[in-house]
Amino acid sequence: RSALALFGAYAWKTVAPFGLGFWTPFAPPSGFGDPRILGGAAVALLLAGGAWGLRRRAPGVSLAIALFAVPLAPALYLRGLNQGIEAAFAERYLYLPSAGAVLAAAIGFEALTSHGAHARKLAAGLVASIVLVFGVSTWLRNPVWRDSLSLWEDAARRHPENAIARQNHGFALFHAKRVEEGREELRAAVALDPSLVGRDVAKGAHYVSAG
Repeated sequence: RSALALFGAYAWKTVAPFGLGFWTPFAPPSGFGDPRILGGAAVALLLAGGAWGLRRRAPGVSLAIALFAVPLAPALYLRGLNQGIEAAFAERYLYLPSAGAVLAAAIGFEALTSHGAHARKLAAGLVASIVLVFGVSTWLRNPVWRDSLSLWEDAARRHPENAIARQNHGFALFHAKRVEEGREELRAAVALDPSLVGRDVAKGAHYVSAG
């Protein structure tokens, strides 16, 4: 169930890469009636049907679908996660699959330009608009990746209800010598999830036992 929900989320983020975040907590679906599962299943069936149905008439589209789905498959293997189900969704897993989306878009634009001068102008306008919007979005997003502090500050601001984001923001503040602010963030994190204390104590005991 979670894999289908994740697949739908990744597909949507590929088409509309807005509201990006280094840390986006994932909540497992409660049942098969969850809209995320239904959406993910619909997308999976649509892509599988398209890849199979167009394999001879438009092999480039089938290749694009494969380039999207195959590199993404390992990210849907939830048993391989080492940070828990909450960290199952990570936008960086779309770096390779995005090649398939770009190829599909290029094929679509090429098909559009074959329908006369008006269609070519429309395609050129679409490309220019996409480049402008995504270029500005990238420029605005780049400062977030300056260092660990900026990354976790952005994550904590976007998800103030998430204990792990607040905890890691606190640690980043400590590292930046902003001790009092770091303490406040850690207090907020523990207030949101008291089990963080037990996890950190257990981790510390393990480090001590390992010397």
